[in-house]
Amino acid sequence: MFDFLVFIGRFQPFHRAHQAVIQDAFQHSKSVIILLGSAQPERTLKNVFTSDEREAMIRASFNPEQQRQLYFAGLVDVFNDVKWTAMVKQAVQDIVEQNIPLGEASLAPKIGLIGHFKDQSSYYLSLFPEWPLVELDNYFQLSATPIREQYLLGQLPTLKQVPAATLDFLIHFQQTANYRVLQQQAQQSLQR
Repeated sequence: MFDFLVFIGRFQPFHRAHQAVIQDAFQHSKSVIILLGSAQPERTLKNVFTSDEREAMIRASFNPEQQRQLYFAGLVDVFNDVKWTAMVKQAVQDIVEQNIPLGEASLAPKIGLIGHFKDQSSYYLSLFPEWPLVELDNYFQLSATPIREQYLLGQLPTLKQVPAATLDFLIHFQQTANYRVLQQQAQQSLQR
């Protein structure tokens, strides 16, 4: 049993496969650290939601007891594996140090990594040899990219694709000026 399992992703948006990974993580660990990639504040067609919005989507998809065992940190994009790996380790260390119960501080917490090798972009899972990997299948064969692209063109995902909390968030986000700007950009990029 791990004390902390680390799950790294962009979650643009958070979908059912992400949720299944976190549910699996709770079977192997007391707590789950979720590192939100692409946490820079600018919205783009690839990075539609802020780290705070993604954290809210994720938290709302779990029960209150599980929510208390979810820890989050944002990671801005750094296109240098050495710097990025150091950022990940620092974010995890900060969370672990802040959340080790008193009396257990002398024990080294057992930290692992959870995820699956989706494609060449998943190579980062091998950058942390000190953390055992809990390797999983690609649940439901879902990917956030087509969900996000269709959403920006006006099509809401189904409850088979995303948890109810994500769908609720997406419905409300469609009413914002941020959505309208991104939707216009998505339509323009199709016309090119």
